[in-house]
Amino acid sequence: MRKILDGLDDKGQPTAAKPRCLRAHTTALVLIEFERPVCVQLHAECKPMGRIVLREGGATLAAGVITHILHETA
Repeated sequence: MRKILDGLDDKGQPTAAKPRCLRAHTTALVLIEFERPVCVQLHAECKPMGRIVLREGGATLAAGVITHILHETA
């Protein structure tokens, strides 16, 4: 994960405080940067390709949907 942009409330609206970390069962808007290319699409365009799950050592760390894709130019 690159950066936590905003914490979100139950209705998906940004909260006033920008969290430093996320606890279990919380929602946030985050910026994720991958080391190599990954095939994804927006959740609004293709639901199966717009979901993401981050796992490490057999444990699920985070799950969510892709709302924006930022393209980095070299």
